[in-house]
Amino acid sequence: MVQLCCVACQVPRQGLSTLHFTPGSSPSCLSHLFPSAQELFGTRKYDAATHEYGDYVWRTWSQVAEDVAALCAAYATLGIGQNDPVAIFANNSEHWAITDLAAQRRGAVLVPLYHTYGIAALAFILRQVQVRVVVCAHESFATLLDCIKSCRHSDKHSNSSSSSPSTTSTTTTTTTTEQDEQEQQQQQEEQQQEEDKCIVSSIVLLPPVAGPHEDEEVAEGLLARAEKYGVRVVRWA
Repeated sequence: MVQLCCVACQVPRQGLSTLHFTPGSSPSCLSHLFPSAQELFGTRKYDAATHEYGDYVWRTWSQVAEDVAALCAAYATLGIGQNDPVAIFANNSEHWAITDLAAQRRGAVLVPLYHTYGIAALAFILRQVQVRVVVCAHESFATLLDCIKSCRHSDKHSNSSSSSPSTTSTTTTTTTTEQDEQEQQQQQEEQQQEEDKCIVSSIVLLPPVAGPHEDEEVAEGLLARAEKYGVRVVRWA
C-alpha cells in the first residue's frame, strides 16, 4: 500500500485512499515512485526570433522529483506548513504540476487562480483564503500585482468608511475623550487585521514562456512595484 501523499514523507494525509503497489520494495509515499519511472514531462521551447517551437525535451520522473523536493523546501523557508494555502496563477504546464506535487508533499492546500476570474474576484479569493504565497507565471505577474493593490485598497476603503464619524445629530455637547481614543485604537487594530488577511508576502515567479528574453525595464518596474507592496519575489530557477 502506498499513501497518495504525505507531509514530509512521514504523516499520511487523512481522508485519502491508497493505491496498491506490487514490486518488491514498497515506497512509503507516492513521491518515492518517481525514480522508478522514465520520461514524464515534455516541453517544446519557443524561439522568439523564428516564432516556432522546437522539438520536445523530455525530463524523467527522478528529475521532476528533485524539483518537487526543492520547491517543498522553498515552501518551508517561506513559512508554509501543513494545511496552509499556496496559490498557483498560471496556465497548465510542467511548473503547475510541480507546484501541486510540492504542495501535497508539504501538506499544503493548493489554490488555483484563473485569468477569467477578473481582478475583483482574484482579490476576493486572496483575501478569503488568506493566501501568503503565490506561484505566478511570468506573464501574469502584472495582473497579480494589480490584484494585491486592489485587495489592499478595498481593505483601507472599507475600514475608513466604517471609522468615519456618524452624521446623526447628538443630544450632548460633551464627549468622553478616553472612550473615543479607545474606539479609534480598536478600529485601527481591526483595520490592520483586515489588511493582514490579504497581504501576499511572497511570489514565486516562473520563467517566461518565450525564454529568458524580456523587457528589462518592464521587469524592473514590476519588481519595484512588488517591493513597494512589501512582497518578496523569488525567481524559479
